[in-house]
Amino acid sequence: MRVLMAYPRPMPDLLSLIPQLTAPLIGQAPWAVRLGWGSNLTLEFGPKVAARSPKYEHGEWHLWVHMAGWRVEDSTGVILGCEDDQAVIQDQIKILENRPLVSFEVSSVGWDTLIGFEGGVFLRLFGTAFGEERFGEYWLLFTPENKVLAVGPGSRLAYEDSDKA
Repeated sequence: MRVLMAYPRPMPDLLSLIPQLTAPLIGQAPWAVRLGWGSNLTLEFGPKVAARSPKYEHGEWHLWVHMAGWRVEDSTGVILGCEDDQAVIQDQIKILENRPLVSFEVSSVGWDTLIGFEGGVFLRLFGTAFGEERFGEYWLLFTPENKVLAVGPGSRLAYEDSDKA
């Protein structure tokens, strides 16, 4: 597996730093969960900040699920998937709002990601295309430090200034 790191100075394996980068999110609840174009999702955490677009408010932490497949699950099974009817998604995706995060795990295999919420609800993210240049990032996590953790496509994993993403 090749890991690309866009960072101004040498740093340890970025995959091992993801728990440290996402730790401030544990205990925070998204106050806005939105379905965007296609199956794109956005989740907003923390205080509201000035957004690049006047159309939406953003949190100081902004998770954008871009070119990844996703499912919402609980202990009984799959609640919702990214290819479900848009009206169903719009209605059901709100299950994630106001539920504090309890975990944020990223696997080195395909960058599969499991985000746990209070009450045993999970958002599972997974890449569906693995060509290096074919598609955009699977997901991006924008941080209060104006950085972004960009995951995918393929083996790409980067932590960089958010104006470069």
